[in-house]
Amino acid sequence: MAEYYRHPDLAWLPITDVEPLRIALAWPRDSVNPLVEAFVLVVRELVEQDVS
Repeated sequence: MAEYYRHPDLAWLPITDVEPLRIALAWPRDSVNPLVEAFVLVVRELVEQDVS
C-alpha cells in the first residue's frame, strides 16, 4: 500500500500488536448499479479465495 499511495507527507508504519481490521461492504438494498454489482462480485471472489 505504501507504494500505491506514495506521497511525501505520508509515513507508513506497520502495526503489529492489534487484531486485523474487519471491514464490511454495504450498499443501499434498492440500488441498481452495474459497477456496484461488479465490485461486490469481485470482493466475494477474493474473500472466498482468502478463506480457502
